[in-house]
Amino acid sequence: MDKHTHRSKKKLIHLLITISFSILVMGWLIVTVSNYNMSYTSDIATILNQGLITVQTDAMNGNSSDSFSSNDLVIVEMLENDAYLNLSVGNVITFYSDESNELLTQRIVGVYQDQDVYYFETKEDMNYSSSEIILASEVIAVYKDKIVGFGNSFNYLQTPKGFTIFVMLPVFTILIYEILILARNLIQYKKIRFENSFDRRYKEALRNLEEETLKIRQQVMANWIIK
Repeated sequence: MDKHTHRSKKKLIHLLITISFSILVMGWLIVTVSNYNMSYTSDIATILNQGLITVQTDAMNGNSSDSFSSNDLVIVEMLENDAYLNLSVGNVITFYSDESNELLTQRIVGVYQDQDVYYFETKEDMNYSSSEIILASEVIAVYKDKIVGFGNSFNYLQTPKGFTIFVMLPVFTILIYEILILARNLIQYKKIRFENSFDRRYKEALRNLEEETLKIRQQVMANWIIK
């Protein structure tokens, strides 16, 4: 019972380590691909058409479910072609402001059309008195979700030091552990194969010896009868 419990605990620990390793590898891939796919025109890290934006201010700190505050990590969907035509009042969008020369994320409070050209009026949740009018075609992304309080952590993970400490080092450590486990299992497998092979050869030799002994005994008996 104790051996079975000990074996089950070892399997559980190995399973947890394997799951942790898989999660770390996935995190490593996400951060790596995000860094590789960084759009230098919009300055948004993207992966699979999903963007990640670190919130720097409390300008969008409101009471709506899609409001967010400083240090949050906002997940946005990058828009392509004329996807902006599907946007409406209430959507939270990201665009590049020519006035401030930076990315802004604000809420659409008005939609206007001048012939075939669409315009959005946008405002911040915290500063509802000030608004901007932008071309709808200038919208880069639309809000999808947020991770509260993860903005600074995400930024740190993108630095060489943070990436090395929290991603590469754990991945390398668990990888070494997995290699050691694999080596141990391989040694045990070869040991079992050797023992089985030795046992098989021993039994075969013993059987041959018994057969030879039987032949000699039969021959002796035959000679004794003849005499």
